[in-house]
Amino acid sequence: KTHKPAVFLPVSADSIPEAIIKTSVATDCDTIILGASQEGFLSHALQGNIPEAIAKEFEGTIILVKGAPLTVH
Repeated sequence: KTHKPAVFLPVSADSIPEAIIKTSVATDCDTIILGASQEGFLSHALQGNIPEAIAKEFEGTIILVKGAPLTVH
C-alpha cells in the first residue's frame, strides 16, 4: 500500500540529478524509481552517471528499472 500518491511537477535545475534531488526534498519522498538508460559512452561522458550522482546525495531507497530490449521486426 502506498502511503503517498505519486507526484508529477515541473522543476528547474542545472542538472537532471539536481532536479530529482530537489523534487525528492520538496515532496519529502523516501523512494526514487529511475528507468535505466541504454545510452552509450559519449552520453555518460557528457552527462555523467545520473543514478550514481543521485545515489551520492539521496538518503532513501533508489530503484533502478531496466526495460526489455527493443526488437525490430
